[in-house]
Amino acid sequence: TATPASTSAVSTAMTPDSRSLLRVVADQMAAAAEKARLIDELRGSNAELERQYAAVVEARRLQDEFLANVSHELRTPLTSVLGYLSLIEEGAAGPVTTEQRETLSEVKASSEKLLGLIGDLLDLTSLKRSELTVTSTSFDPRETLKDAVIAAGARKTGVSLNVENLGTIALMTSDKAKVTRLLTAILANAFKFTEQGEVRVAMEAKGDRFAFRISDTGVGISEDAQRFVFDEFRQEDGSATRRFGGSGLGLALARQLARLLGGNVTVSSASGKGSTFVVDLPLIYRS
Repeated sequence: TATPASTSAVSTAMTPDSRSLLRVVADQMAAAAEKARLIDELRGSNAELERQYAAVVEARRLQDEFLANVSHELRTPLTSVLGYLSLIEEGAAGPVTTEQRETLSEVKASSEKLLGLIGDLLDLTSLKRSELTVTSTSFDPRETLKDAVIAAGARKTGVSLNVENLGTIALMTSDKAKVTRLLTAILANAFKFTEQGEVRVAMEAKGDRFAFRISDTGVGISEDAQRFVFDEFRQEDGSATRRFGGSGLGLALARQLARLLGGNVTVSSASGKGSTFVVDLPLIYRS
């Protein structure tokens, strides 16, 4: 048992500086304990975030796989339907009246539209899985534009198409079919959202790059919508009562194809003031 004298000696030894030092040490120990607790919580949070991210990736993979499988299953019978429609139109099953021929033509057009949608789904899932290959050839970019205009049905809309005086155009070395496909998607989008006015197209080679510029006088895209306009299945107006139909795949497919070919698609727009899409591609594709 400490004697009064020894207790007095200890109290005397605890100077103000010593007490301050002890407080600092105690505060640091408390801070270290709190930091250790926070680190443990953070590790737990990171593990949970990683688990959730893995679950999202797996769900996305299953979704893409489902879309690809369903698209394959739909395309085969639909192709057969189109074949039979063509045979009926040609009179293989007997005489066809004018009224019947018009009805068959409408059915065939709708079936071809559905087949195109299925093709877009298959291409998009293949792009996301890195399954599409690039076949390079040399071609005149003006040819791809002409093919894209026809495929987009631009002449049927009543909206004027103006192509700037192109002059001498350098040959491109890339995948002509894929360039045509992505231009078709952007042109179809421009004509769909332009009820009156015009669509303008310009092309320009700069160094080792080549740009297609497609502008329209349509409804335009708000600044907020420009953040997701290249996402699949997304439209600025996603309601059931929207004015313009469509699956929301065209622009997503266009950008993915452009990136596959070493380029990109960008947009500048404003609500009610039309849109301008720029397709920037390498003049010579290099894998």
